[in-house]
Amino acid sequence: MYSLEGLKYPATVLVVDDNPADVMLTQMTIQESKFLCNIETAEDGADAQQKMLEGLTPALILLDLNMPVMDGREFMAWLNREERFRDIPVIVLAESGLYSDVNHANLNHCTAYVRKPVQMDSLVEILTRLPQFGFIVTTRV
Repeated sequence: MYSLEGLKYPATVLVVDDNPADVMLTQMTIQESKFLCNIETAEDGADAQQKMLEGLTPALILLDLNMPVMDGREFMAWLNREERFRDIPVIVLAESGLYSDVNHANLNHCTAYVRKPVQMDSLVEILTRLPQFGFIVTTRV
């Protein structure tokens, strides 16, 4: 179970994606849902890694796989090596449905794997299921 001890309230969701349209859709989905959180963005795994090394501790990471510089696969492998970050839930939002990509995500720190294009309702449904994985979700009234 992921511990929220030491996290700031409201929790932060880190969206890691190099496609501005996908980032905007993901942000809108979270903002229009009842989830109370701050949203941070990173354009690739290296950008996300740098932000986390500088002190960002997200409660959840929404991660694209195919990005320049450091892709999602490399970023998940890095998370696995970093004890302080390895238990942060990661939801992969990817165009690929290849067995190798799904398997890699499963073996390397993935809580859920969702194919793009992501429908707003699908993402909200996944977020509501996070408590099943031991993740506490705070909602607005």
